[in-house]
Amino acid sequence: MRPAEQSPLSSEPAHVGASSDRAPSLNGQRPTTPGNTSAAPPRSLRRWRIVGYIVPMLVVLLAFALRVHRLPEVPFGWHPDEASKGLLARDVLAGKYAPAFFSAFTGRDALYVYLEALAFSLFGGGMVAARLLSAFAGVLTVAVSYGLGRTMFGRRVGLVAAALLGASLWHLIASRNAYRAVIQPLVQIPLLWLLFHEWRRGEGKTSGWLLAAVAGLFLGLSQSTYTAARAFPVMVLILLALAWAIVPSLILRRWQWLLAMLLVAAVVLVPLALYVFRHPFDLYGRAAQVSVFTPEWSGGDAWGRLRRSVVETARMFFIWGDPNYRFNIAGKPVFGTVGAVAFCGGIAVCTWSAIRSKGWRRLAYASLLIWVVVMLLPMTLSAESLPYYQRAIGILPAVYLLPALFLDALAGWASSLGGRLLGRVDQGRNEQSGLRIARALSNTLLGVLIAALTMRTARVYFGDWHATPRNDDDRRVAMVYAASYLREETAGLALYLSSEYPEHPTLAFLAPERYDGAHWFDAQQSLPLPSAGHEATYVLLLENPPQPALLERVPALKRVHTGHDRFGRPVFDVYHWPGRGFPVPADQSPAIWSFEVSYDPRDPDGLRHPVELPVNFGDILAFTGHDRSADVVAPGDTLELVLHWQLLSRPERHYSMFAHLLDVEGRVVAEYDANRYPTSFWREGGGELLLSYFPLRIDPGTPPGEYRLEIGVYHQPTGERLPVTEAGVPVADRLLLRPVTVQ
Repeated sequence: MRPAEQSPLSSEPAHVGASSDRAPSLNGQRPTTPGNTSAAPPRSLRRWRIVGYIVPMLVVLLAFALRVHRLPEVPFGWHPDEASKGLLARDVLAGKYAPAFFSAFTGRDALYVYLEALAFSLFGGGMVAARLLSAFAGVLTVAVSYGLGRTMFGRRVGLVAAALLGASLWHLIASRNAYRAVIQPLVQIPLLWLLFHEWRRGEGKTSGWLLAAVAGLFLGLSQSTYTAARAFPVMVLILLALAWAIVPSLILRRWQWLLAMLLVAAVVLVPLALYVFRHPFDLYGRAAQVSVFTPEWSGGDAWGRLRRSVVETARMFFIWGDPNYRFNIAGKPVFGTVGAVAFCGGIAVCTWSAIRSKGWRRLAYASLLIWVVVMLLPMTLSAESLPYYQRAIGILPAVYLLPALFLDALAGWASSLGGRLLGRVDQGRNEQSGLRIARALSNTLLGVLIAALTMRTARVYFGDWHATPRNDDDRRVAMVYAASYLREETAGLALYLSSEYPEHPTLAFLAPERYDGAHWFDAQQSLPLPSAGHEATYVLLLENPPQPALLERVPALKRVHTGHDRFGRPVFDVYHWPGRGFPVPADQSPAIWSFEVSYDPRDPDGLRHPVELPVNFGDILAFTGHDRSADVVAPGDTLELVLHWQLLSRPERHYSMFAHLLDVEGRVVAEYDANRYPTSFWREGGGELLLSYFPLRIDPGTPPGEYRLEIGVYHQPTGERLPVTEAGVPVADRLLLRPVTVQ
């Protein structure tokens, strides 16, 4: 009887119940035996081999099509995080610096920036070039996922896992954004591929020092991809320890190869290690800020916060996914119903196989489970906006290898059962022939399932995701519209920009000629005005709406244009300042300087000293008066203050203003402090006017009586206050304004 021909989509002997330890080479070809080196394979087998190459290529091509289709227009816009890396890449191209880690913009790992600089040099320095880099990285990740899956678990598992990754909405969004996290899986997978390729060789010769060096290179480079990759060396060390425990020979017979890998990784890490030695906070500062163990996030109950993080992490697979449209359709879990069943089935198959298998196969199954657990830790140990797909991206493609294992086992069982049934139904057909037919049917069904998933992902991404206004909001693209307007208008006038994000990198990337010299502020709390005779253009982004109490006090500031987004919603307003029509404060009565602690309306000790306005604060700014919403308020009300300041000079450090409401004992019963016109944007010679808004909420339990208003200016990091001067002499560090009555 002639042996059955093996389908290119059938699994090699690495799946459940397999017994052979022979391994293919890295390209998937089995070594020929000495007895048949000259024999040509049957024509049908050659045909199957050709198909075996074509099908993976089709999977990769399909992933490529999904990742480049309409790339210049979808996704729309440019998030500040994307723009910040683009600016760094431009600086690298300009030869300004070439560090191992970029400290700007709260810290940026270097590898993606350098790759983006290369993309800019090849395709031009715009958004499309950056997106092409991510798209190519995503396609390559799909390709190497096939290689890893095939090496660890067989051809069909690798093919299904790659197809599932290619059709993944999570990975598709990541591959079309310009965030550095997309290269983390791409750098991790080759190391694991080479490691398991080496372990599959059993007692044979090592694959050579070159591959050991390549593996070490990827291990070292992983630490320059993304913050979450800090867990990857930990995972590798656990795998090595596990290999020692399960199959000691995998370590003992290849210790030189493994040592070479680790030495190369250490050499690659030297520049980054030197940087971290000098600036340790730059590398781990952001992770420390959002850790479940920080008091700001844990509220004093770190373990309770960790338990909630574990639950939120588990929910992302089936119940509630990332809520941010930058990375997902808000709340959509990783898997739907069918995917969830396959994922859970894959965990069961993997666990059972890790128990029953022997040798390197047991290590492969156990490693897959460890991979998912360890690479989820960067997200689970954080407390900000969980689940947060960027921090969990290191589990790709492991999270799709699990359902691939289940589908492979299911297809194998169906093929075996179908083959026996067909053999019994058709007496003229042997069981092997029936097995081939059943296998072809099961593979066809797998192909149909993956095609359906791919089409659904395309519909969801280009339809639901792209067409949702929330997409633009979460991606913070309002500045993209404003930059387009500024490139065409307002040249020649001073530019004042209101944004929650000062020095917005999106404007710097898209309209650098308008970025330089701009005055950044936040109109929710501050409104600066140029000195008399100087016209200016104001652009106020409506993602942080301007405070009406500020705008209504400057009627000379006229709105001349409103910009709309692609959904027809207003996203920014343009105002013109004519250089005249300055607001006059309603209250310009004398203030009081005093060092008294408690308050006695009679002032028996003569501690209060009236002073005429304007009052100088440290020769940096002068208080010229204020407006208030009321003199009499009730508990639960909000007293609105607008303080008027004349800016005298630009200081070297940033100062904030405060407004306090004090009771008779000098205790603060309401307070607000801010200055959202950073001092670095003040005019060097002074002359600007600044309006500052202070909402003081009166607690509902505040007893009735007369309360004092206290204002001042201070340096927030040190608490140092600017002195109040009278006739050039410092006399106090605060001013008292007219009292407020609480009924």
